[in-house]
Amino acid sequence: MILKQKLIFFKLIENYNKFYSQNDKFNYGFFRFLGLHILRILISHLRTKFGRLLVYEKNKEFEDFYKCNSIIKNGYVTLDNFLGDEESKRLSNLISSIEGGNPPENSQIFDQDGASYVFVDITKMSIVDDAKQEAVNTICRQYLGQKSISNLRFWLHGVEDAKNSSQSTNADINLVWHTDTFHPTLKGFLYLKPLAKEDGPFEFCSGGHRLTLRRIFFEYFSSLRFKSSQGFRAPNALKIYPNTEVQTFSNLGNSLIIADTFGFHRRGERTTKGKRYSLHISCRTNPFVYSV
Repeated sequence: MILKQKLIFFKLIENYNKFYSQNDKFNYGFFRFLGLHILRILISHLRTKFGRLLVYEKNKEFEDFYKCNSIIKNGYVTLDNFLGDEESKRLSNLISSIEGGNPPENSQIFDQDGASYVFVDITKMSIVDDAKQEAVNTICRQYLGQKSISNLRFWLHGVEDAKNSSQSTNADINLVWHTDTFHPTLKGFLYLKPLAKEDGPFEFCSGGHRLTLRRIFFEYFSSLRFKSSQGFRAPNALKIYPNTEVQTFSNLGNSLIIADTFGFHRRGERTTKGKRYSLHISCRTNPFVYSV
């Protein structure tokens, strides 16, 4: 029995990409009641903070260090004028190819949450210059406290809302304040053209990535009633961080927004229609391991 409990514990610790495994073979309720979710949060955040100490001391002279500090303070940073003219041209050519019915072989096209999506992994397609990718990699390494990162990905993201606006609004769970996972992790968004607020830009609860006592209580009670492996939804997120401000990333074009999506965030409600494309990045590492 003790061996079985140890196996379950390590299985849940290692399953860092999800809140919990959906394997019905084990009963995780008892471990959640004992606070396993909170233990995972504390261990992962402490490991990340310790890892930052190991990485920072060697990089204080670089500008990337201060960009990383902005994420630590606010939960996000913006890199203005990110794409050069040639990179923008290559990205436009890719979009034209997709719109012309000739998407790359690695494209993912699907319908979800009342909208149609297209994802293309452009990491190795020579669209974003290697130097830019390395700069983002450096910021991610420093913030996540890792000496090396191999899973940073750049994506072309296209979305077209359903014709029935009520269907899209009701189905899209990303319109609700939520957190992606239980540990520090990074996502990035770059809008090719500036978005107005009615276009539904990315919104972030400034400081909502900090591990406060209210946040710990929220995480504990949410873990007791979780229904899926997705991040917890929190319609009342602003009550968990009562002194925070909502940062709406409107009127930003060609600015890469990098945010810790352990913090509460959402997609703003969109009242306009049509397809739009943006550049996304994702970087989720194992928070229990220091990668060398």
